[in-house]
Amino acid sequence: MIGLISLKNQSLPLMVSFFTLGCARGFNKGEQNQFISAASIILIIGAGGAFKNVLSCLLIISAVLAL
Repeated sequence: MIGLISLKNQSLPLMVSFFTLGCARGFNKGEQNQFISAASIILIIGAGGAFKNVLSCLLIISAVLAL
């Protein structure tokens, strides 16, 4: 059941971990929300960088195949 939930919604395990780790450290809801928003921005920036690398690899491969 948990595996099916994580396949449908990839952010659910992330939110659960933020909530449980935040409660364990004594963060209130406002502090948890600030942390989640900052972490989301970092994840988006990292995903953009990874996507750029994938595109550059694909362009290099297509350029080599065109020779």
